[in-house]
Amino acid sequence: MTIKISQPPFNLREKLADLRKPSGIAGEAMLRAETPQEQFNLIGAGRKNVLINGGFDIWQRAGSFSNVNNVFTADHWYFSSSSNGSIAKGADADYGSTAQITVNSTVSSFIQPVENINGFLKNKKATLSFLVKSSTITSAHMAVKNATNTTTYKKYDVSDTWRRVEISFFTGTSYSSGNTLFLHLLHNTNATGMIEFAQVQLELNEIATPFEHRSYGEIEALCQRYFFKRTPFYVGMGNAYATNAYIYCEYTFPVTMRATPSATISFSGSNGKWGQFTSSGLGARDNKTYVIYGRVGSAQLDVYVTNSIMEFKAELI
Repeated sequence: MTIKISQPPFNLREKLADLRKPSGIAGEAMLRAETPQEQFNLIGAGRKNVLINGGFDIWQRAGSFSNVNNVFTADHWYFSSSSNGSIAKGADADYGSTAQITVNSTVSSFIQPVENINGFLKNKKATLSFLVKSSTITSAHMAVKNATNTTTYKKYDVSDTWRRVEISFFTGTSYSSGNTLFLHLLHNTNATGMIEFAQVQLELNEIATPFEHRSYGEIEALCQRYFFKRTPFYVGMGNAYATNAYIYCEYTFPVTMRATPSATISFSGSNGKWGQFTSSGLGARDNKTYVIYGRVGSAQLDVYVTNSIMEFKAELI
Protein backbone atom coordinates (compact mmCIF):
# COMPACT_ATOMS: atom_id res chain seq x y z
CA MET A 1 0.00 0.00 0.00
CA THR A 2 1.34 3.45 -0.87
CA ILE A 3 1.02 6.29 1.62
CA LYS A 4 1.25 9.86 0.37
CA ILE A 5 2.16 12.73 2.70
CA SER A 6 1.73 16.33 1.65
CA GLN A 7 2.23 19.75 3.26
CA PRO A 8 1.64 23.33 2.17
CA PRO A 9 4.39 24.91 0.06
CA PHE A 10 6.93 27.14 1.87
CA ASN A 11 9.71 29.60 1.00
CA LEU A 12 13.06 27.89 1.53
CA ARG A 13 14.98 31.18 1.85
CA GLU A 14 12.72 32.32 4.68
CA LYS A 15 13.19 29.04 6.52
CA LEU A 16 16.98 29.30 6.24
CA ALA A 17 16.86 32.86 7.51
CA ASP A 18 14.94 31.66 10.57
CA LEU A 19 17.79 29.31 11.39
CA ARG A 20 20.34 32.10 11.63
CA LYS A 21 21.55 32.65 15.15
CA PRO A 22 21.74 36.30 16.26
CA SER A 23 25.43 37.20 16.40
CA GLY A 24 25.41 40.61 18.09
CA ILE A 25 27.84 43.46 17.45
CA ALA A 26 30.98 41.42 18.14
CA GLY A 27 29.82 38.52 16.00
CA GLU A 28 28.94 40.82 13.13
CA ALA A 29 32.40 42.36 13.34
CA MET A 30 33.99 38.91 13.13
CA LEU A 31 31.85 38.04 10.10
CA ARG A 32 32.80 41.29 8.38
CA ALA A 33 36.53 40.77 8.96
CA GLU A 34 38.24 40.34 5.62
CA THR A 35 41.46 38.66 6.77
CA PRO A 36 42.60 36.31 9.55
CA GLN A 37 44.73 39.18 10.89
CA GLU A 38 41.61 41.32 11.38
CA GLN A 39 39.92 38.47 13.28
CA PHE A 40 43.09 38.02 15.34
CA ASN A 41 42.97 41.70 16.32
CA LEU A 42 39.25 41.60 17.11
CA ILE A 43 39.53 38.79 19.64
CA GLY A 44 42.49 40.49 21.31
CA ALA A 45 44.97 37.71 20.74
CA GLY A 46 48.49 38.83 21.63
CA ARG A 47 49.34 42.37 22.73
CA LYS A 48 46.74 44.87 21.57
CA ASN A 49 47.31 48.17 23.41
CA VAL A 50 49.65 50.32 21.35
CA LEU A 51 50.05 52.73 24.27
CA ILE A 52 52.51 52.32 27.13
CA ASN A 53 51.39 52.90 30.72
CA GLY A 54 47.76 53.41 29.71
CA GLY A 55 46.78 52.29 33.21
CA PHE A 56 48.98 54.97 34.82
CA ASP A 57 50.81 52.49 37.04
CA ILE A 58 54.37 53.81 36.54
CA TRP A 59 55.43 57.24 37.82
CA GLN A 60 59.25 57.11 38.00
CA ARG A 61 59.77 60.89 38.21
CA ALA A 62 57.27 61.60 41.03
CA GLY A 63 53.72 60.85 42.13
CA SER A 64 52.54 64.43 41.75
CA PHE A 65 53.51 67.62 39.92
CA SER A 66 52.41 71.15 40.88
CA ASN A 67 52.45 74.28 38.72
CA VAL A 68 54.21 72.61 35.77
CA ASN A 69 54.20 72.83 32.01
CA ASN A 70 55.89 71.06 29.11
CA VAL A 71 57.00 68.11 31.24
CA PHE A 72 56.65 64.35 31.40
CA THR A 73 54.56 63.31 34.40
CA ALA A 74 53.31 59.72 34.58
CA ASP A 75 55.79 57.69 32.56
CA HIS A 76 55.49 58.34 28.83
CA TRP A 77 52.74 60.97 29.34
CA TYR A 78 53.55 64.60 28.57
CA PHE A 79 51.65 67.68 29.80
CA SER A 80 51.58 70.91 27.81
CA SER A 81 49.36 73.97 28.24
CA SER A 82 49.10 77.71 27.73
CA SER A 83 49.06 77.95 31.54
CA ASN A 84 50.74 75.83 34.20
CA GLY A 85 48.76 72.92 35.61
CA SER A 86 49.02 70.12 38.16
CA ILE A 87 49.05 66.35 37.69
CA ALA A 88 48.82 63.62 40.32
CA LYS A 89 48.51 59.87 40.53
CA GLY A 90 45.07 58.83 41.74
CA ALA A 91 43.46 55.51 42.58
CA ASP A 92 40.03 54.04 41.98
CA ALA A 93 38.62 50.93 43.67
CA ASP A 94 37.27 49.58 40.38
CA TYR A 95 39.69 50.86 37.74
CA GLY A 96 43.06 51.04 39.47
CA SER A 97 45.55 53.86 39.00
CA THR A 98 44.38 57.10 37.42
CA ALA A 99 45.82 60.40 36.19
CA GLN A 100 44.27 63.47 37.81
CA ILE A 101 44.97 66.56 35.70
CA THR A 102 44.11 70.05 36.90
CA VAL A 103 44.04 72.45 33.95
CA ASN A 104 44.09 76.20 34.44
CA SER A 105 43.60 76.85 30.75
CA THR A 106 41.17 75.36 28.24
CA VAL A 107 44.13 75.05 25.86
CA SER A 108 45.83 72.08 27.51
CA SER A 109 47.14 68.76 26.23
CA PHE A 110 47.99 65.40 27.77
CA ILE A 111 50.04 63.54 25.19
CA GLN A 112 51.62 60.16 24.55
CA PRO A 113 54.15 59.89 21.70
CA VAL A 114 53.91 56.49 20.00
CA GLU A 115 57.13 55.18 18.52
CA ASN A 116 56.34 54.16 14.97
CA ILE A 117 58.97 51.56 14.14
CA ASN A 118 58.71 50.18 10.59
CA GLY A 119 55.66 52.35 9.92
CA PHE A 120 53.21 49.92 11.52
CA LEU A 121 50.77 52.80 12.19
CA LYS A 122 50.41 53.87 8.57
CA ASN A 123 46.96 53.54 6.96
CA LYS A 124 45.39 51.72 9.92
CA LYS A 125 41.91 51.64 11.39
CA ALA A 126 42.31 52.46 15.06
CA THR A 127 40.12 52.82 18.14
CA LEU A 128 40.90 54.83 21.25
CA SER A 129 39.03 53.93 24.44
CA PHE A 130 39.30 55.32 27.97
CA LEU A 131 37.46 56.24 31.15
CA VAL A 132 37.05 59.91 32.06
CA LYS A 133 35.25 62.08 34.61
CA SER A 134 35.22 65.66 35.87
CA SER A 135 32.99 67.79 38.08
CA THR A 136 33.63 70.99 36.09
CA ILE A 137 34.54 69.99 32.53
CA THR A 138 31.67 68.69 30.40
CA SER A 139 33.40 68.27 27.04
CA ALA A 140 36.91 67.94 25.65
CA HIS A 141 38.70 67.00 22.46
CA MET A 142 41.23 64.36 21.52
CA ALA A 143 43.65 64.70 18.64
CA VAL A 144 46.13 62.65 16.66
CA LYS A 145 49.11 64.50 15.22
CA ASN A 146 52.31 63.88 13.34
CA ALA A 147 55.28 66.23 13.54
CA THR A 148 53.53 68.99 11.57
CA ASN A 149 49.82 68.29 11.11
CA THR A 150 46.67 67.19 12.94
CA THR A 151 45.25 64.05 11.31
CA THR A 152 42.32 63.43 13.71
CA TYR A 153 40.39 65.83 15.95
CA LYS A 154 37.24 64.67 17.76
CA LYS A 155 35.07 65.84 20.64
CA TYR A 156 33.91 63.70 23.57
CA ASP A 157 31.53 64.33 26.45
CA VAL A 158 32.53 64.26 30.12
CA SER A 159 30.37 63.83 33.24
CA ASP A 160 30.96 63.80 37.00
CA THR A 161 30.89 59.99 37.08
CA TRP A 162 33.08 57.59 35.12
CA ARG A 163 32.18 57.61 31.45
CA ARG A 164 33.64 55.21 28.88
CA VAL A 165 34.60 56.89 25.63
CA GLU A 166 35.31 55.04 22.38
CA ILE A 167 36.60 56.89 19.31
CA SER A 168 37.49 55.23 16.02
CA PHE A 169 39.61 56.88 13.33
CA PHE A 170 41.89 56.19 10.36
CA THR A 171 45.56 57.00 10.87
CA GLY A 172 46.25 57.99 7.25
CA THR A 173 49.30 57.99 5.04
CA SER A 174 51.64 60.29 6.96
CA TYR A 175 52.80 57.73 9.53
CA SER A 176 55.52 56.02 7.57
CA SER A 177 58.49 54.45 9.32
CA GLY A 178 60.03 56.74 11.93
CA ASN A 179 57.20 59.30 11.94
CA THR A 180 56.00 59.49 15.54
CA LEU A 181 52.26 59.50 16.24
CA PHE A 182 51.36 61.98 18.98
CA LEU A 183 48.15 60.94 20.71
CA HIS A 184 46.52 63.86 22.54
CA LEU A 185 44.21 62.17 25.00
CA LEU A 186 43.29 65.65 26.14
CA HIS A 187 43.43 68.48 23.62
CA ASN A 188 41.40 71.50 24.73
CA THR A 189 38.46 71.56 27.15
CA ASN A 190 35.31 73.65 27.51
CA ALA A 191 36.23 74.68 31.07
CA THR A 192 39.05 74.55 33.60
CA GLY A 193 39.32 72.28 36.64
CA MET A 194 40.32 68.70 37.38
CA ILE A 195 39.77 65.95 34.82
CA GLU A 196 40.61 62.33 35.59
CA PHE A 197 41.51 59.48 33.23
CA ALA A 198 41.84 55.70 33.62
CA GLN A 199 42.43 52.63 31.43
CA VAL A 200 43.51 54.35 28.23
CA GLN A 201 43.88 52.02 25.26
CA LEU A 202 44.69 52.48 21.58
CA GLU A 203 44.26 49.42 19.39
CA LEU A 204 44.39 48.80 15.67
CA ASN A 205 40.76 47.68 15.50
CA GLU A 206 37.47 49.11 14.31
CA ILE A 207 35.91 48.38 17.72
CA ALA A 208 37.09 48.79 21.30
CA THR A 209 37.79 45.71 23.39
CA PRO A 210 38.23 45.44 27.19
CA PHE A 211 41.30 47.12 28.65
CA GLU A 212 44.45 45.00 28.51
CA HIS A 213 46.00 44.51 31.93
CA ARG A 214 49.74 43.85 31.98
CA SER A 215 52.05 43.01 34.87
CA TYR A 216 53.75 45.89 36.68
CA GLY A 217 57.17 44.54 35.71
CA GLU A 218 56.32 44.44 32.02
CA ILE A 219 54.96 48.00 31.99
CA GLU A 220 57.98 49.27 33.95
CA ALA A 221 60.38 47.70 31.45
CA LEU A 222 58.52 49.31 28.53
CA CYS A 223 58.72 52.70 30.24
CA GLN A 224 62.44 52.33 30.94
CA ARG A 225 63.12 52.19 27.22
CA TYR A 226 62.46 55.95 27.25
CA PHE A 227 63.29 57.04 30.80
CA PHE A 228 65.22 55.48 33.67
CA LYS A 229 65.64 56.92 37.15
CA ARG A 230 67.98 55.48 39.77
CA THR A 231 67.47 56.72 43.32
CA PRO A 232 68.63 56.68 46.05
CA PHE A 233 72.01 55.59 44.82
CA TYR A 234 75.29 54.88 46.61
CA VAL A 235 78.31 53.33 44.99
CA GLY A 236 81.77 52.73 46.38
CA MET A 237 84.04 53.14 43.37
CA GLY A 238 87.22 51.76 44.92
CA ASN A 239 90.62 53.25 45.72
CA ALA A 240 92.84 55.70 43.83
CA TYR A 241 96.56 55.25 44.47
CA ALA A 242 97.97 58.21 42.52
CA THR A 243 97.48 61.96 42.29
CA ASN A 244 95.11 63.02 39.48
CA ALA A 245 94.11 59.43 38.89
CA TYR A 246 90.83 58.74 37.08
CA ILE A 247 88.39 56.15 38.28
CA TYR A 248 85.43 54.72 36.34
CA CYS A 249 82.47 52.48 37.04
CA GLU A 250 80.35 51.15 34.20
CA TYR A 251 76.76 49.96 34.61
CA THR A 252 74.18 48.40 32.34
CA PHE A 253 70.71 49.88 31.92
CA PRO A 254 67.89 47.52 33.01
CA VAL A 255 66.63 47.53 29.40
CA THR A 256 68.06 48.77 26.12
CA MET A 257 66.99 52.39 25.76
CA ARG A 258 65.49 53.82 22.59
CA ALA A 259 68.64 55.84 21.84
CA THR A 260 71.74 57.00 23.70
CA PRO A 261 70.09 59.00 26.50
CA SER A 262 70.91 62.36 28.00
CA ALA A 263 72.14 61.92 31.57
CA THR A 264 71.77 64.13 34.64
CA ILE A 265 72.72 63.69 38.30
CA SER A 266 71.60 65.54 41.40
CA PHE A 267 72.12 64.89 45.10
CA SER A 268 69.63 64.33 47.88
CA GLY A 269 70.33 65.72 51.36
CA SER A 270 73.42 67.26 52.94
CA ASN A 271 75.37 64.02 52.62
CA GLY A 272 74.90 63.71 48.89
CA LYS A 273 78.17 64.21 47.02
CA TRP A 274 80.89 62.94 44.77
CA GLY A 275 83.19 61.62 47.49
CA GLN A 276 86.88 62.60 47.10
CA PHE A 277 86.56 63.80 43.49
CA THR A 278 88.05 67.08 42.24
CA SER A 279 86.12 66.66 38.99
CA SER A 280 83.48 64.11 38.11
CA GLY A 281 80.64 63.23 35.82
CA LEU A 282 77.96 60.87 34.60
CA GLY A 283 77.43 59.85 31.01
CA ALA A 284 75.86 57.24 28.75
CA ARG A 285 78.24 55.30 26.51
CA ASP A 286 75.38 54.14 24.33
CA ASN A 287 71.79 52.95 24.80
CA LYS A 288 72.94 49.95 26.85
CA THR A 289 75.54 51.23 29.34
CA TYR A 290 76.43 54.31 31.38
CA VAL A 291 79.58 55.41 33.21
CA ILE A 292 80.26 57.21 36.47
CA TYR A 293 83.72 58.76 36.34
CA GLY A 294 85.97 61.24 38.13
CA ARG A 295 89.47 62.41 38.99
CA VAL A 296 91.02 62.61 42.44
CA GLY A 297 93.44 65.32 43.51
CA SER A 298 95.63 62.92 45.48
CA ALA A 299 95.82 59.29 46.44
CA GLN A 300 92.55 58.50 48.18
CA LEU A 301 90.77 55.58 49.71
CA ASP A 302 87.02 55.03 49.54
CA VAL A 303 86.19 56.99 46.41
CA TYR A 304 82.39 57.02 46.24
CA VAL A 305 79.14 58.60 45.11
CA THR A 306 76.36 58.89 47.68
CA ASN A 307 72.71 59.99 47.87
CA SER A 308 72.56 60.64 44.17
CA ILE A 309 69.58 60.78 41.82
CA MET A 310 70.46 59.73 38.29
CA GLU A 311 68.13 60.25 35.36
CA PHE A 312 68.49 59.05 31.78
CA LYS A 313 66.14 60.35 29.11
CA ALA A 314 65.53 59.03 25.56
CA GLU A 315 61.96 60.26 25.09
CA LEU A 316 60.32 61.11 21.77
CA ILE A 317 59.53 64.68 22.83
